[in-house]
Amino acid sequence: MKKLFSLLLVVMLLCAAMTGCFTSTNPTEPEEPIGGAEKTTSVKITDTFSAEDPEGLAYETRHVYAGDKNSTAIIGMAAQGYNASAMYIILYENEGKAVGEYQVIVCDTEEDANNLKAFYSAAGQNLTQDGVVLYMFSDADMVQSTIAMYAAMGALSEETVNAYLTFVSTSNGLIKQ
Repeated sequence: MKKLFSLLLVVMLLCAAMTGCFTSTNPTEPEEPIGGAEKTTSVKITDTFSAEDPEGLAYETRHVYAGDKNSTAIIGMAAQGYNASAMYIILYENEGKAVGEYQVIVCDTEEDANNLKAFYSAAGQNLTQDGVVLYMFSDADMVQSTIAMYAAMGALSEETVNAYLTFVSTSNGLIKQ
Protein backbone atom coordinates (compact mmCIF):
# COMPACT_ATOMS: atom_id res chain seq x y z
CA MET A 1 0.00 0.00 0.00
CA LYS A 2 2.89 2.36 0.79
CA LYS A 3 4.35 1.75 -2.68
CA LEU A 4 1.02 2.55 -4.36
CA PHE A 5 0.63 5.72 -2.30
CA SER A 6 4.23 6.77 -3.11
CA LEU A 7 3.67 6.10 -6.81
CA LEU A 8 0.46 8.17 -6.83
CA LEU A 9 2.24 11.00 -5.02
CA VAL A 10 5.09 10.97 -7.57
CA VAL A 11 2.62 10.95 -10.48
CA MET A 12 0.68 13.88 -8.93
CA LEU A 13 3.90 15.85 -8.42
CA LEU A 14 5.02 15.17 -12.00
CA CYS A 15 1.63 16.28 -13.35
CA ALA A 16 1.78 19.46 -11.27
CA ALA A 17 5.33 20.15 -12.45
CA MET A 18 4.47 19.51 -16.10
CA THR A 19 1.43 21.77 -15.86
CA GLY A 20 3.67 24.51 -14.48
CA CYS A 21 6.08 24.04 -17.37
CA PHE A 22 3.47 24.18 -20.09
CA THR A 23 1.08 26.85 -18.86
CA SER A 24 2.69 30.23 -18.79
CA THR A 25 1.78 33.64 -20.06
CA ASN A 26 3.59 34.76 -23.17
CA PRO A 27 5.77 37.72 -22.10
CA THR A 28 6.25 38.84 -25.69
CA GLU A 29 2.61 39.59 -26.46
CA PRO A 30 0.97 42.75 -25.19
CA GLU A 31 -1.24 41.83 -22.28
CA GLU A 32 -4.56 43.30 -21.29
CA PRO A 33 -4.18 45.51 -18.25
CA ILE A 34 -5.12 43.77 -15.01
CA GLY A 35 -6.26 45.99 -12.19
CA GLY A 36 -4.76 49.11 -13.73
CA ALA A 37 -1.47 47.46 -14.70
CA GLU A 38 -0.02 48.50 -18.04
CA LYS A 39 0.68 46.33 -21.09
CA THR A 40 4.20 45.02 -21.47
CA THR A 41 6.21 47.49 -23.50
CA SER A 42 9.30 45.46 -24.25
CA VAL A 43 10.57 42.07 -25.33
CA LYS A 44 13.34 40.66 -23.17
CA ILE A 45 16.21 39.57 -25.42
CA THR A 46 19.04 38.99 -22.92
CA ASP A 47 19.50 39.59 -19.20
CA THR A 48 20.76 43.09 -19.99
CA PHE A 49 18.84 44.03 -23.15
CA SER A 50 15.16 44.36 -24.01
CA ALA A 51 13.67 45.63 -27.27
CA GLU A 52 11.46 48.51 -26.15
CA ASP A 53 8.29 49.31 -28.07
CA PRO A 54 9.00 52.49 -30.05
CA GLU A 55 7.58 55.53 -28.33
CA GLY A 56 4.30 56.70 -29.83
CA LEU A 57 3.88 53.63 -32.06
CA ALA A 58 0.21 52.62 -32.28
CA TYR A 59 -0.23 48.88 -32.75
CA GLU A 60 -2.78 46.18 -32.07
CA THR A 61 -0.50 43.14 -32.21
CA ARG A 62 3.17 42.56 -31.57
CA HIS A 63 4.44 39.42 -33.33
CA VAL A 64 7.66 37.92 -31.96
CA TYR A 65 9.64 35.21 -33.73
CA ALA A 66 12.94 33.83 -32.45
CA GLY A 67 15.62 31.40 -33.47
CA ASP A 68 18.60 29.94 -31.66
CA LYS A 69 21.85 28.34 -32.82
CA ASN A 70 19.80 25.67 -34.61
CA SER A 71 17.93 28.19 -36.78
CA THR A 72 18.70 28.58 -40.46
CA ALA A 73 19.73 32.23 -40.00
CA ILE A 74 22.27 31.55 -37.24
CA ILE A 75 23.65 28.48 -39.04
CA GLY A 76 24.08 30.63 -42.15
CA MET A 77 25.93 33.30 -40.18
CA ALA A 78 28.21 30.63 -38.69
CA ALA A 79 28.94 29.28 -42.18
CA GLN A 80 30.15 32.79 -43.09
CA GLY A 81 32.36 32.93 -39.96
CA TYR A 82 30.08 35.04 -37.73
CA ASN A 83 29.20 33.79 -34.26
CA ALA A 84 25.68 34.50 -33.07
CA SER A 85 23.40 32.66 -30.67
CA ALA A 86 19.92 34.05 -31.39
CA MET A 87 17.86 36.10 -33.81
CA TYR A 88 14.54 37.85 -33.29
CA ILE A 89 11.99 39.45 -35.58
CA ILE A 90 9.53 41.69 -33.72
CA LEU A 91 6.82 42.99 -36.01
CA TYR A 92 4.18 45.51 -34.95
CA GLU A 93 0.80 45.33 -36.73
CA ASN A 94 -2.07 47.81 -36.73
CA GLU A 95 -5.28 47.43 -38.73
CA GLY A 96 -3.76 44.64 -40.81
CA LYS A 97 -0.65 46.62 -41.81
CA ALA A 98 2.92 46.40 -40.56
CA VAL A 99 3.75 49.60 -38.67
CA GLY A 100 7.29 48.75 -37.55
CA GLU A 101 9.77 45.93 -37.16
CA TYR A 102 12.85 45.14 -35.10
CA GLN A 103 15.45 42.72 -36.34
CA VAL A 104 17.69 41.65 -33.46
CA ILE A 105 20.78 39.44 -33.44
CA VAL A 106 22.49 38.24 -30.27
CA CYS A 107 26.17 37.46 -30.77
CA ASP A 108 28.37 35.23 -28.65
CA THR A 109 30.82 37.99 -27.70
CA GLU A 110 31.15 41.72 -28.16
CA GLU A 111 33.96 41.09 -30.65
CA ASP A 112 31.60 38.85 -32.65
CA ALA A 113 29.00 41.65 -32.58
CA ASN A 114 31.61 44.16 -33.82
CA ASN A 115 32.55 41.85 -36.71
CA LEU A 116 28.95 41.16 -37.72
CA LYS A 117 28.07 44.86 -37.47
CA ALA A 118 31.00 45.67 -39.78
CA PHE A 119 29.72 43.07 -42.27
CA TYR A 120 26.20 44.55 -42.26
CA SER A 121 27.57 48.10 -42.45
CA ALA A 122 29.59 47.18 -45.55
CA ALA A 123 26.32 45.90 -47.08
CA GLY A 124 24.61 49.24 -46.36
CA GLN A 125 22.68 48.18 -43.23
CA ASN A 126 22.72 50.50 -40.22
CA LEU A 127 22.54 48.36 -37.09
CA THR A 128 22.78 49.66 -33.54
CA GLN A 129 25.00 47.78 -31.13
CA ASP A 130 24.42 47.29 -27.40
CA GLY A 131 27.13 44.96 -26.12
CA VAL A 132 26.57 41.58 -27.78
CA VAL A 133 23.22 42.65 -29.27
CA LEU A 134 22.77 44.14 -32.75
CA TYR A 135 19.42 45.57 -33.75
CA MET A 136 17.70 47.63 -36.39
CA PHE A 137 14.25 49.18 -36.39
CA SER A 138 12.36 49.68 -39.65
CA ASP A 139 9.38 52.03 -39.79
CA ALA A 140 6.00 51.32 -41.42
CA ASP A 141 7.02 52.59 -44.86
CA MET A 142 10.15 50.42 -44.93
CA VAL A 143 8.38 47.26 -43.79
CA GLN A 144 5.40 47.77 -46.11
CA SER A 145 7.73 48.37 -49.06
CA THR A 146 9.66 45.21 -48.15
CA ILE A 147 6.40 43.25 -48.07
CA ALA A 148 5.39 44.72 -51.46
CA MET A 149 8.81 43.87 -52.93
CA TYR A 150 8.69 40.24 -51.70
CA ALA A 151 5.14 39.89 -53.08
CA ALA A 152 6.20 41.32 -56.45
CA MET A 153 9.10 38.85 -56.58
CA GLY A 154 6.68 35.99 -55.89
CA ALA A 155 8.20 35.13 -52.50
CA LEU A 156 4.87 35.89 -50.79
CA SER A 157 1.55 34.36 -51.77
CA GLU A 158 -0.13 37.69 -50.98
CA GLU A 159 0.86 41.15 -49.80
CA THR A 160 -0.09 40.68 -46.13
CA VAL A 161 1.55 40.72 -42.72
CA ASN A 162 0.79 37.01 -42.25
CA ALA A 163 2.35 36.04 -45.58
CA TYR A 164 5.44 38.12 -44.73
CA LEU A 165 5.77 36.59 -41.26
CA THR A 166 5.39 33.09 -42.68
CA PHE A 167 8.08 33.77 -45.27
CA VAL A 168 10.52 35.44 -42.85
CA SER A 169 10.07 32.86 -40.11
CA THR A 170 10.31 29.88 -42.46
CA SER A 171 13.33 31.15 -44.40
CA ASN A 172 15.21 32.01 -41.19
CA GLY A 173 14.10 29.04 -39.11
CA LEU A 174 12.34 31.23 -36.52
CA ILE A 175 9.57 30.12 -34.19
CA LYS A 176 6.62 32.21 -32.98
CA GLN A 177 7.06 33.10 -29.33
